[in-house]
Amino acid sequence: MRSFLVVAEMQNVSRAAAMLNISQPALSRTIRRLEQAYGVELFDRPNRRLRLNQYGRALVARIEAALRELAQAEDDIAPIRGPRTGTVELAFLHSFGTWLVPDLLGEYAPTGPMSSSWKSSTSASSPCRQGSGFGRPPMPSSRPAGFTWTSSSKARRSRPSKR
Repeated sequence: MRSFLVVAEMQNVSRAAAMLNISQPALSRTIRRLEQAYGVELFDRPNRRLRLNQYGRALVARIEAALRELAQAEDDIAPIRGPRTGTVELAFLHSFGTWLVPDLLGEYAPTGPMSSSWKSSTSASSPCRQGSGFGRPPMPSSRPAGFTWTSSSKARRSRPSKR
């Protein structure tokens, strides 16, 4: 269905196929199957050009409405499914670790528990130093609800090779 929408928008199978990263013959077969399924031609084809006809316009409207409904269903299901999981690593100047970063994380916080790691830098232009050692910031005193703070001192530091 999305392939049909791209062809309908571009009104050119070759360009639509290139945009969709599929072959032109495969896209043409997809359009032909769709036309066979509905029993009508969806495009007028004057002089080897494509022009969406009344049947095609009606189908475009229905497909777009269906895609909006599917997107709404995803939005409705997401909060029920629960908090997202994964890891987000932040690198920031140590001075931001006591006020800005906790505030930002507090605004973002999903409803479930979350752990965070931190990295610090002694200047805006220097590479970030991880967790422990030189430049280690204090653990933030204000912690957003639902977040646990952990040091990234166990993380490996990558060093450029000397060649």
